Amino acid sequence: MGVQVKRCPGCGRVNDQFSVFCVNPDCKASLLNVQAERVSRDNGGAAPPSSAHEGPVEEQTGDAEDCSARDADEVAHTERLPRSGAQLCCTEDDQLCFSVYSGAVVGREGDVDVGPLPRSNYISRRHVRLSYDGERWRVENLSRTNPTLVNGGEIPSGERHPLTDGDEIILANTRLTFRERGR
Repeated sequence: MGVQVKRCPGCGRVNDQFSVFCVNPDCKASLLNVQAERVSRDNGGAAPPSSAHEGPVEEQTGDAEDCSARDADEVAHTERLPRSGAQLCCTEDDQLCFSVYSGAVVGREGDVDVGPLPRSNYISRRHVRLSYDGERWRVENLSRTNPTLVNGGEIPSGERHPLTDGDEIILANTRLTFRERGR
């Protein structure tokens, strides 16, 4: 039995598998592109990395410089921090949802790949960017050719528009519902 962790590429500190930034106050490196690895109590080492998983931002408590020297249960002990995650859900199929994070580019070739959506070929490769400033989400239209609408109002290219839970976002001709996690 083991636990999933992310090792910071900057300082080597062990972080919870859902961490977005390193918990080391002197580092705070981004962990968005770091894949979690399984730490086993039996061998003290790590199995091959699993696929990245978007989830809550959590902070590891305690001092954890070396995974192999730590007990897996201690590494798993975490403290929840406020969540700022959100989802975009397809209006036609509410089971088809995409987790998004602040700074994520949504498009056919963006950080959030919406290729599986119906009629996605009309969505730009880098259609919109979502950002969160600690209080509110915003959407920025990056597309110069395909429209972006929020609740029926078009967002000009390069402009940002505030979002609230339940807003309808249309990328080209694909309808999505914006959902803040925890609401």
